[in-house]
Amino acid sequence: MRSIAILAASAAVAISSVAFAGFTKIGAAPASEPSQHSIINTLYGGGFHKIGDDFFNGAVTLRRVDDAMSVTPSMNIARGTIGDTTDASWIDGHFTARAVAKFSNNSQSLSIDRGGSVSHLFDVTGYGYDVSSTTAHGKCMGEMMTFTRSGDSGTHSSDMTRNADGRDHMITYEVLGLGTKEKTWLMFWEDLDFSPSLPKRRTHSDYNDLVVEIRATAVPLPAAVWAGGALLGTAGVFRKRLKRAVGM
Repeated sequence: MRSIAILAASAAVAISSVAFAGFTKIGAAPASEPSQHSIINTLYGGGFHKIGDDFFNGAVTLRRVDDAMSVTPSMNIARGTIGDTTDASWIDGHFTARAVAKFSNNSQSLSIDRGGSVSHLFDVTGYGYDVSSTTAHGKCMGEMMTFTRSGDSGTHSSDMTRNADGRDHMITYEVLGLGTKEKTWLMFWEDLDFSPSLPKRRTHSDYNDLVVEIRATAVPLPAAVWAGGALLGTAGVFRKRLKRAVGM
């Protein structure tokens, strides 16, 4: 009975600690364009079911990264996971980035911004799934970075506080079950500014204009650090799974 009481108390603390989490609302895509669900089916094998804000097909899982938290350190690009923080900024990892879909007639480019030092990653050509871009290599070792999408419709940051319209322009999923060692993230961008004074077509909020896959490799850590991390990881997994169970 005592162990049950302790578990219940731990659950109450965990729930209160994640109550500040939130997700940006995704609008319906125009009839001529696929939804995020359809894009995920095409990219990773089909048969996905949406449960809450996540997608599952039995082999591959896409878990939605939080868009809002009261405390938002940078996400570890190589070892981070859902529940750690938001997708506004990133840190600590080598990575590759490539465009996998584009459902917008606006031009699309991707860069990274390290505190005002901007590095261009790639430009995108084509439309739909028939897109091409260089497979860009980047890193953010010991420094915070944000992603920046730019094109005909303007420039937008993964950090919504940097966007002139105050809008969240990027939604991210953690991709699990691909059979690779690399940490994988799938990022969906919205390329239109939010403006109530403009026609509704300017505020689709469908987040399918540019889709980017990021694959990161872990930064090696000393054995002592890994040992300590293993102990902390048990509590972390409980908190994150409870967070998804209560729908936060």
